[in-house]
Amino acid sequence: MLDYECCICKDTVSAVSSAVSLDPCALILVSNIDQPREGQKEQQFFCHFECFRRLVNNDGIMYIMELDAATIGEIERDEENWSEDEGRA
Repeated sequence: MLDYECCICKDTVSAVSSAVSLDPCALILVSNIDQPREGQKEQQFFCHFECFRRLVNNDGIMYIMELDAATIGEIERDEENWSEDEGRA
């Protein structure tokens, strides 16, 4: 079992998440975003979702908070299905 340190509040972000929690979260910082991919650098940071939401002063709901927001796996499956459907046309 892993625990992470929140880069915002410095408290522990537990890797044991509940059904209602979006923790642990990862922030990926990409430098030189205006350059081609091979000229960019990335670094990953961990945080509590609520710490990030407060940091960016989000008073509304981020779509990631919606219960029916698609996961990455669901999006990838949909893209595969679309590709297969196009091949049959």
